[in-house]
Amino acid sequence: MAGYPLLNFYSYPDKNPEEFIDSFFSYLVAIGINVLARHAYRVRAYGLYETCLKDDAKDWHKRSLRRKNWELKNLLDNTGQANLGMT
Repeated sequence: MAGYPLLNFYSYPDKNPEEFIDSFFSYLVAIGINVLARHAYRVRAYGLYETCLKDDAKDWHKRSLRRKNWELKNLLDNTGQANLGMT
């Protein structure tokens, strides 16, 4: 990809997943992938993400996250908790 080496993430104890995610997002920007733009970009980014995972990290991802239908919801919607700081 235009001189930018693909990152690798191994699940070693001294490796921080949050630092990897930050570096991965920077990598996506550097190679011109905008995950907010189109579905094709998101699919490409996800494929690159899976390629970056190695050894135990890849096994964990396949076992725990892959092919799951995750749906996130905002827990504060219509519950009145948005104004808890005011009370």
